[in-house]
Amino acid sequence: MPRRLRWLALALVALVVVAVVVAVVSVQPALSDARDRVDQAWAPLRPALVARYQSLAAVELTLVAAGGQARTVTKDLSVALTQWQHDVRVDDPATQAPLANDLEGLALRVKANFVASDRLRGNPGLVAALGAFDQAVVSPPAVAVYNRAVRDFQQQRSGAVHHLVASLFGFDARPTLEIAGA
Repeated sequence: MPRRLRWLALALVALVVVAVVVAVVSVQPALSDARDRVDQAWAPLRPALVARYQSLAAVELTLVAAGGQARTVTKDLSVALTQWQHDVRVDDPATQAPLANDLEGLALRVKANFVASDRLRGNPGLVAALGAFDQAVVSPPAVAVYNRAVRDFQQQRSGAVHHLVASLFGFDARPTLEIAGA
């Protein structure tokens, strides 16, 4: 009987190995294709985002010149813009997309500070810098294409087997892009 159990255990292990190989071979290409579609959809967004965040850098400089360098939002914006300038040199949508969302959130915080402060609202340089930032528009249809590709990729990552393969092979989640005011 022990010999039979060893053979049974060996057969079970072999069956599990075969099942894992089949899962990887069948799931990994679909995950790879879906991630590639996300990256391809990001490419047309990148130049517009670079221009947009250059405008946001001008907003940050104007905030500093207006005496706002000690404000948390200005400090956070400075750190995020420095990170963006670093990350944009490396074409990696996986790092750029979450950072773009962070920058959009910071832009909303700056605008909230602007609206709440008579001193900031009275600063013509800041008014002009925020106006230039608002004019640096990212194409809503391109954002929609990217977000649809992200949702499709996330769908590919769902399910026990797909999630396991995605985790093993580094198919990490990607965020949708949320442009402030779009």
